Parts: sequence; structure tokens; C-alpha cells
Amino acid sequence: MKERHRCGCAGLRAVRVWCVTLLTLCVSACGPRDASTPGVAQWSVSIEPLLSIADDNATGEPQLGEVVGLTRLPSGGLLVADRVLQSLRMFAADGSLEQVIGREGDGPGEFRYINWAKRCGDSLFVADIGRRDFALYALDGTLGRTAPYLQGGSPAYHSACNASGLWVHNGWESPNCERAGRVRFNVSYWLATSAGERVADLGEMPGSERLVNCHDDLFGSGPHPLGKEPVVAIGRERAYVGLADSFVVRVFAIDGSPLSAISAAVADLRTTAEDIVRFKRLDTLGKPPRERAQQVREWERVEFPPTVPAYDKLLVDALDYLWVRHYPRGDNATVEWLVFSPAGELVARTALPEALSVMEIGESYIAGVFIDPSYGNHTVRVHALERAR
Repeated sequence: MKERHRCGCAGLRAVRVWCVTLLTLCVSACGPRDASTPGVAQWSVSIEPLLSIADDNATGEPQLGEVVGLTRLPSGGLLVADRVLQSLRMFAADGSLEQVIGREGDGPGEFRYINWAKRCGDSLFVADIGRRDFALYALDGTLGRTAPYLQGGSPAYHSACNASGLWVHNGWESPNCERAGRVRFNVSYWLATSAGERVADLGEMPGSERLVNCHDDLFGSGPHPLGKEPVVAIGRERAYVGLADSFVVRVFAIDGSPLSAISAAVADLRTTAEDIVRFKRLDTLGKPPRERAQQVREWERVEFPPTVPAYDKLLVDALDYLWVRHYPRGDNATVEWLVFSPAGELVARTALPEALSVMEIGESYIAGVFIDPSYGNHTVRVHALERAR
């Protein structure tokens, strides 16, 4: 268990580093950048977390494995979905583990492979690709019902929901072996209810940039290193589709009709040596030696794309604002997020640590998982958010 505690200490050191970097960035960058865009505020996030939950407790017992979804509860605690521990885990506002919900298995309330979990209004949807269904949980951990795996008649690849239970999805590509290497296929995007009923088609647009292997014994595809990856989000009245080729986000009304797109300036997207180094670090982070060696062999057959994505995350917060994260570059400790009003106006910027995977944004908090840059350990954190006017 000493190794686990040493990982935790390294994580705390990393947090202190990004805190200093964040303060420096805000002091040095806010003035000049805001001067060119009047009315754009610089929102801030607390240095010290309101709540921090490490991967193990004081006795060394595991509390977290791989967090793939979370939501903050009215009590101030958290409901967390864990892929490695195959369970939902409820934590009190002081960080103590109160309840473990579910386990590995095929029975009611059990899990085979938790792919993700998302808060939709007063419910948490848990996607289990091992059981090929969605389980719906109340915020007290009570299992309600299951929903069909096929959302709108098709398997969904990326998904997001709003408080009313309306979803936006995009589908899987259908790879072929016309050519190997870096390929990007068009896929379907659509809106559906929580019951899986398709209510609007958004059209065919590019999906993931894939690495296709055409050998007879290895045919298949996977996300391309540094490739473009679509992201989706949905608010009360608008759905968002981001293809990441440039800083343009497509916007749709909830009846599926297109609206004016959101766009912003972006820096030079040409791939650098530092971008490749960052990818390789993350691609092997926390993996055992044999798996790391396999990844290194895979890199030998990869031609990295000439440009990186413009952004890699879209989130709609509790006030219906759209948050867009610039694609992290090189060895930068922080990364900028842009915040847009429901009308599509840029209203704020904020810098967050590159290692913080944000999963939920409330009116006055940001919740996510800090992934230790050296060891890959997961620490769940909630930080206070100040929306400067």
C-alpha cells in the first residue's frame, strides 16, 4: 500500500503546481485578452477544493478505481460511477464513503462494464455496455428501470442529456478496408427521448478520426492518436455538435432545426513535437509494463495528423451555459475553457488544470476527476466556481 500513498502525495504536489500556474496565468493573461473582447469576464475556480476524495482511505482500502461519471447531491456529497470497482459509490459531504451500490454480475442492480454515467434531471443514467442496457437510478441510489441500449434505433457512440431527459447522440462508423491508416467516416447524429424514441435527425457528419487496420487477422479500427473526436452536449432548448476541425460548434433547436453556429478564434493547430510527447505520456499513464510496450510498438506504425483538434470537451452547466475546452497542448499545466450563453455569445473564460477531467458544472461549483500526471491515480474533487460579472 506504500506505493498507493506515494502516488497520492505526488498528486498533491501536482495540484500545488497547477494552482501556482493558474494564478500566474490569470494575472498575466486576463487583461490583454479581455481588452480585445469587451464584456468577456474571467471566471475563477477555488484553489482549495470544497471536497476531495482520494483513491484509497486512511486504512488503504480502495475507494475509487476508474471514475467514469459523477454528480453532486443536494446534501453536498457525490454519487460516483466506477468502472474498475463496477459499482456506484455514494460519498457524504465530508468525503466519507456512505454506500456502495451494485457489484459485478448479471442480476438486477449489477454491472458488467460501466461505460459512463450521466445526470439527467433528478436521475443518473448508467450505461453498461457489458449488459447492453442503461440503468436509471434515483439520486438516493435506488434502481428505477432499465432503458434500451439502442437509442433511437441505433447504438450510440457519444451521448449527452438535458434535465428534461432529451438526448443527443452520434453513432458508430462502419469501417471498411478501402484504405488503411487515418480515416474519418460520416456517422448519424440524432435526438432521442430517455426511452430511446428518436425524435429528430440532425444529419450525417464526420465521426471519429480512426486508425484502420486492414490485415486479415487484425481488421478493425480505433481512435487515431491526436485525431479529431466529435463531442456533443445539450441544454434546455439547444443541442450542440462539435467536430473539432476548427473552433466551430454546430447548434440545433430541440426540434432538430439548425441554428447559427458558435465560433471563436483559435491558435495555430499544427501538430508539434510537444503535442506528440504529451499524447505518448497519457497513452501509457498508469499502464503495466507489458501494455506500455504494446503501445510503444503501436506508435511505430502511426503517422500523426498534421493538426490537432480545436477542442475536446463540451459541457452545459446548471445555468444552461455551454463550456468548451480548448484542446490541451504540449506540456501546459492549464488549459482554457470558453463559456457561451444560451444565445451563443462568448461571456467568460477560465483556466483549469489540464489534468482535471471536468464532469459536472453547477451554478457555483465544478466537479471532476484529477488524474495524477505521474501515476494516473484518480482523485475526485469539487471546486467553488465564482462567476465574475
